[in-house]
Amino acid sequence: NIVDWVQEVFRKDPDFKLEYFSIADANTLIPVDGKHKNQECRAFIAVYAQDIRLIDNLALN
Repeated sequence: NIVDWVQEVFRKDPDFKLEYFSIADANTLIPVDGKHKNQECRAFIAVYAQDIRLIDNLALN
């Protein structure tokens, strides 16, 4: 799944440390399991680049 893939990508890159990556319902922010195809979702990520914490989110629909 995409969460595992993102975690693996960051595991391979020593310049970044993944704090979290998740996919959640866009309205409730409750994490989704990938079984709700017609659901509006957002991806959330936080990564450290040395001492700098980068956070972002984006719509997946």
